[in-house]
Amino acid sequence: ALIFYYFHYEKQTIETLGNAYYFASITFCTTGYGDIVPSNLITKTSTCIGGFSGIIFCSSFTISLLRKYFEDST
Repeated sequence: ALIFYYFHYEKQTIETLGNAYYFASITFCTTGYGDIVPSNLITKTSTCIGGFSGIIFCSSFTISLLRKYFEDST
């Protein structure tokens, strides 16, 4: 987020550090930028939390399936 803020600050495309954090989080989660974009801090924060929660949930599910598969194969 700090890198995005630093490089976009001169061009004034990202005005605040919070917007830079939101941009970096959504890019990391590969959520994208659709037609519906959150406009305030609460919705941007909940979007970031939702994106990271999805990554954690999918990773946990995959790990539990693989663990069960490898326990059954031995």
